[in-house]
Amino acid sequence: MDQTWTKAVRHAMTSEVMVKRFRPAETAPMTDHQPSFGALLQSWRRRRRFSQLDLASEASISQRRLSFIETGRAAPSREMVLHLAEHLDVPPRERNALLLAAGFAPLLQERRLDHPDFAAARRAIDAILAGHAPNPALAVDRH
Repeated sequence: MDQTWTKAVRHAMTSEVMVKRFRPAETAPMTDHQPSFGALLQSWRRRRRFSQLDLASEASISQRRLSFIETGRAAPSREMVLHLAEHLDVPPRERNALLLAAGFAPLLQERRLDHPDFAAARRAIDAILAGHAPNPALAVDRH
């Protein structure tokens, strides 16, 4: 009788452990995980097909310093963030993301196309698209 009870307890305990083990992953809340500056910099460096040594030489900094920045062992200055972004030819919107990840304020303010400052640009885009009528046309922002 004791063996039957022991088997039942062992089975119940195993299934309880399994439920507790997998439940948090199923119900875990989604978080807004922002990548670190080093991870963003590394991704842009790889996208541009630069090695650490190539980018360091191009930007006139040591490869060791660049490695420390990418791994988070060293914090870059605002000027260094912009300097590296310039050498990697990072678009303005993405430069803002790099600055924010490094803990700095964005360089440029992001505005929608319907903002009053873009009224002339919007009229030009509308005129170009209207000039293609009756054929379809598409305006694309390359960044």
